Amino acid sequence: MKLKIAALGAKAIPHPGGIELVMEEIGSRLVQKGHRFDIFVRKRYMGKEGPRRFKGVGLPLSPGVYSKHLDALSHSTSALARVLSRDYNILYINSVGLSVLALLPKVLGLGTVVHTHGLDWKREKWGPLARRLIRMSGWTSVRFPHLTFCVCREDKRFLEGTYGTRCIYVPNGIPKIVFARPERIRQWGLGGGDYLLFMARLVPEKGAHFLLEAWQRLPRECKGGKKLVIAGDSNHRDEYYRRLMDFGGAGDIVFTGFARDRIKAELFSNAFCFVQPSTVEGMPLSVLEAMGYGRMILASDIQENKDLLSGHGWTFQSGNVDDLSSKLMKILQLDRDAADRSGREIREFGLRSYDWDRITDKVERHLIELLRINTRGE
Repeated sequence: MKLKIAALGAKAIPHPGGIELVMEEIGSRLVQKGHRFDIFVRKRYMGKEGPRRFKGVGLPLSPGVYSKHLDALSHSTSALARVLSRDYNILYINSVGLSVLALLPKVLGLGTVVHTHGLDWKREKWGPLARRLIRMSGWTSVRFPHLTFCVCREDKRFLEGTYGTRCIYVPNGIPKIVFARPERIRQWGLGGGDYLLFMARLVPEKGAHFLLEAWQRLPRECKGGKKLVIAGDSNHRDEYYRRLMDFGGAGDIVFTGFARDRIKAELFSNAFCFVQPSTVEGMPLSVLEAMGYGRMILASDIQENKDLLSGHGWTFQSGNVDDLSSKLMKILQLDRDAADRSGREIREFGLRSYDWDRITDKVERHLIELLRINTRGE
């Protein structure tokens, strides 16, 4: 059976966001298997000269409203109108917040899937009213589609326990790793093993403010000449973003902006330790990448991170700057060999547990079975 899949929820391809990377990895592999996979992307992020196909994946454009709260919903709604007028047999919706869009296509006979990427109402960007409205999407994410894929075990536990509907665990995988010597990162005075790395969007739930505050509390002599690298940016330059930029005056803190391609590979390849202080996650791709590169990892102890690491690496109490500062101090006392040993252990575990080829095989099996059932139902 040939799958003809339309995916909603991505900004652009390629793009450093989690949803985008997941759709790129799964979509390109399904195309290699002979299926059709189109990701509806947003014109503002793609630009006028953006590609219309990437790794065999189609990239049709959808119009919408560019704003902090309406961006995803408006673009995905306009994309849905185009999906329903074409010959797709699977609609693949990314994020709990967009799950309301699954009902109409399901009623019209289109196979529908919602893939969670974390429980969106926990994210700190939402105000109380928006959070309550999005909280209702937990129900729609399991009641409206035919299938619900959960990116992490915590999403699966919550949705199954709350709504009594079976969900399917579809984790993220470790991407292809390309090790790179420190060349371009020398523009920031970085070499091998002389910095700790944070890499994520600069939004409150990613916790960069906790890390920056904890780093500033450390005595200079404790840091041993190492720097803290903040590799990330924000699509919306708001008050939170400006607050983070105020830390930029410190000589041992480096802001690189979004890191892509060669610079991203260099940053991961040569970091002493990767730090992930998020308060909300689905299954963080940055941690999986750090695993693939064999980096020592220090992560917040939210359940999603503990499930992902399964006892490997280091954790600190989420949101606790004192505990984070204490753990950073202990890590900085280690030598390079100890950090590398920890990283190798994490890498071996990650490569065994999070393989994109096996993950895509699982997605394909469930989508084909959905299509068979849906076709018989018709």
